[in-house]
Amino acid sequence: MKKYLILLSLSLSLQTVTAQTKQELLHQVDKDINSIKALLNLSGMRIEITPGEQKDFDPKDGFNFEQSSMAQAPADREKLQEFFSRLRVHTKLLYPYNIISIGKKKFDLLKLIGKDNFYFSHQPDKEPVFTPTQITFLDGTKISNNLPVVSKESIAEKHTKTEKEDGETYSYVEEEELDELEKMIWKSSSFDETIALKTAKPIKSISYRIELPVPTKTIYEVKGKTINTPYGIITIDTIAGTQVYCTIPDMEQDDDLQIEAYYKNGKILRQKGSSSNTFISDNKKQMYQQWLSTLEQAKKDINKGNIKSDSDLEAYLKAHPVNTDEATKQAYKSSVYTFSGPVSKVVFILTDSISKKESFELTFDTYGADVNQEEFVATDFENQKNGLINKAGKWIVPAQFNAYFRPLNRYYYWDQFDETENTYYYNPSTQAIQKVDYKINDPEIYDNKYVKITPRTNGPKGLADIRSGKIILPMEYDNVRFKSNKFWQLEKEDQKGVLDQNFKTLMPVAYSRLNIEGDYIIAGENDKSDVYNARGKNITQGKYDNIKGGFNDGLLLVGKRHTSKEGNTNTQYYYIDTLCQVKIDLAAKGYKDPEAFSAGMASVKNDEGNYGYINTKGTLVIPFQYQYAWYFYPTSKLARVKLKDNTYALIDKSGNIVKKLPGSFVESKLRDADRASRILMEDRRSFNEYGEELEYNSNDYW
Repeated sequence: MKKYLILLSLSLSLQTVTAQTKQELLHQVDKDINSIKALLNLSGMRIEITPGEQKDFDPKDGFNFEQSSMAQAPADREKLQEFFSRLRVHTKLLYPYNIISIGKKKFDLLKLIGKDNFYFSHQPDKEPVFTPTQITFLDGTKISNNLPVVSKESIAEKHTKTEKEDGETYSYVEEEELDELEKMIWKSSSFDETIALKTAKPIKSISYRIELPVPTKTIYEVKGKTINTPYGIITIDTIAGTQVYCTIPDMEQDDDLQIEAYYKNGKILRQKGSSSNTFISDNKKQMYQQWLSTLEQAKKDINKGNIKSDSDLEAYLKAHPVNTDEATKQAYKSSVYTFSGPVSKVVFILTDSISKKESFELTFDTYGADVNQEEFVATDFENQKNGLINKAGKWIVPAQFNAYFRPLNRYYYWDQFDETENTYYYNPSTQAIQKVDYKINDPEIYDNKYVKITPRTNGPKGLADIRSGKIILPMEYDNVRFKSNKFWQLEKEDQKGVLDQNFKTLMPVAYSRLNIEGDYIIAGENDKSDVYNARGKNITQGKYDNIKGGFNDGLLLVGKRHTSKEGNTNTQYYYIDTLCQVKIDLAAKGYKDPEAFSAGMASVKNDEGNYGYINTKGTLVIPFQYQYAWYFYPTSKLARVKLKDNTYALIDKSGNIVKKLPGSFVESKLRDADRASRILMEDRRSFNEYGEELEYNSNDYW
């Protein structure tokens, strides 16, 4: 961790000098002489990072403060395990290989271990190491020993060259020797860990051993003039306004010793700039001067011919040793740090170079892996064409399609040439693929047999049979919907109709209004609607003028208009059962403004304008005590109400307030999935149907 100011010259007596000619010997010695002179000059130079134009400090301006502290302890093992377990593994079938990538999320990891965004760049040996240990394929087979992979590490081991130049040895990977696969892996993104597996069998999961050196931090709060650390003494020279003057150990990595300054309100001030210079003790300067004298004399002897080879130079340096005890002493630097505002407290964060190594054994399912899938799009590595392979990694549809070739579902595929889109039907039984003259409007498979098709984008819809690829319903409808797992609802030129599961016509496409609720169809023309059963029989026979919703809890809300002798018209509401029998006469009970049943409850209003709830027998079970009452959510079994004091709340089926909602009501969105419904209140506060407050999501307000 200590940064010792030791030059290459100091180690010449311990190494073999590589110079072979007089010019090479002179060049080597001159290089070391210049290095020592540069170091001596540098010791008197101040390196400065200055802040931009300063403005008056405003403690209310959030930009003057850091959002997170470097002094926070690195995440514990449990949090690191959770972080790594959430990484995603992606695979690409590049026949005869699998390309496997795991996104490393470097910046998120750096936050967890309390390091800045440049930490891994400055210290690549501190990056996590991902070692694959076992691979499970979708056909159930596994491999775990001597995995046949190509990685950056294996490429470096195979193709690293070592050369010498100007007396120095350096290594590099000879990229011209790499084959095409190795080039692809070698040049892959540093944000992913990418390897090639030498088999094209589709992968279900991959196990990794992940090793991470976790830095150990020690926090030193300044309470006096000096702080003793294992690596030297930190001295606070003075704190003057926005600046901290100090003398600190010169560390191997600059971020091994960091500083944080705090404003009097406890917030961390943003660092605006810094300056520093490393100083060398007089004893150390004398040591370097002695080395200069020794090297200058060696240079003269080379010119005189007394030193003719590298062995002569090595012998000369060994015969004229320099005491290097001073070189091993800790170097210091004088530093000035400038912050955004007046400094009240200072903390130093020291990171030990000897990190604690954490190791994790984790198994990741590959993204999109499906054990029930039988066909997989793969790209041929040689011709870069796409085709289909099976779980054994064998071609079942030869590679003949372009790079856009992709699945829409198991039976249909798509690609594009220039501006022309192509759709292909694949028959799993015959493993044959053929182009079809329609597009897939919706890749979902309905009734386990059919897909929606169209002749062109935004064109009329029809249906095709996935078992043959043949058109089963002509492409002539504006919309086709599969409802209640038994009806096909059709729409054409604002007219609607219904077919049964086998495409028999139940109701012709002739109704302006039509809705399917469970086993019943509600359809009508003009202002009249009727209810039809699953066989298309009209069970209400024009008795009612208004039908609201569907059969919920076995009851349907219907209304019938009545005209008084004076010519006034009003609508009386009833709940009827599936046999069209009246079960609750709302007017007879004095109930008004009813809503459809939900969770066995329906809201109604009394003559005074207050709302309560009845059950399916028509009995009032929650009194008339609300300004307004809405439906019960089907998942939470809670209902939203407006109380007498103009506030909003969620109540249970006994009328107990479960959650008071803040502010004014904006909008409610009912969704089928659990915890998916939204109650939007003022100030962009939103809640689900359980009353749990959610983070703001702009999509909720569309």
